[in-house]
Amino acid sequence: MSWTNCLCDENAEHDDIYSECLMCAISRLVEENRLLGDQVARLQSSTGACEMIRKDQRIERLEEENETLRDKLWWARDRG
Repeated sequence: MSWTNCLCDENAEHDDIYSECLMCAISRLVEENRLLGDQVARLQSSTGACEMIRKDQRIERLEEENETLRDKLWWARDRG
């Protein structure tokens, strides 16, 4: 079962993130970053003291996830 079809070659498929071509890796990372940005924007619109604490915790987690995405992007660039 295929993980995803290749954006560069309609006949190619990627089994996991480690078999992605550079174009597919960058495209996926851009989309993941966009989704993280949307989550941060929703959190920033939250109100209340309890929400502020949760918001700070979520933003910290999102920053960690974003750092992981940057690492994956550098890894993908090194592959290309």
